[in-house]
Amino acid sequence: MRIILAILFTSCMSSSISFIEKIIHDFDTNSYFIVFQVETDHYNGLVTVPNEGLYYYYHQTNGFTKEEYIEYIRNEFIKKVPVIKSDTLNLHKWDFEKVGKVETIKQNEGIGVDSFISTYFEGRVLKDNISDEERTAIISQLFEWEIASKIDDETGYLVIKR
Repeated sequence: MRIILAILFTSCMSSSISFIEKIIHDFDTNSYFIVFQVETDHYNGLVTVPNEGLYYYYHQTNGFTKEEYIEYIRNEFIKKVPVIKSDTLNLHKWDFEKVGKVETIKQNEGIGVDSFISTYFEGRVLKDNISDEERTAIISQLFEWEIASKIDDETGYLVIKR
């Protein structure tokens, strides 16, 4: 029984690690979104930002190289504590988008991954008439399910990669 649990835990961890590896190695202008916790005097909650934006934050504030950033973020996600704590963090300066509680998104996350995706996406592309607040909540939910999303370079639409 212990061997089966160890195998299940290892396979779940390797899935999570390979997902995070895909995200944190993408430094394109429109890189994959990453979701993490922020704790400031004014906000305590999840935010989304393209990976290159988070790298830029750590490069500017801590002097991280890409290699140092990758190692740091990988370790944060392995420990399951990806958090920025700061009294003076300006979310908008760094293009961090707050993840709000959007009732329709919360309700639809229970319908399953495939149904959720078909509700909000045409193929791989986000449907029209989705508000920015909804889009941010969708990105966060997809990230939780280990589905990568980014803004397409050519169309400017949110797309997913499964």
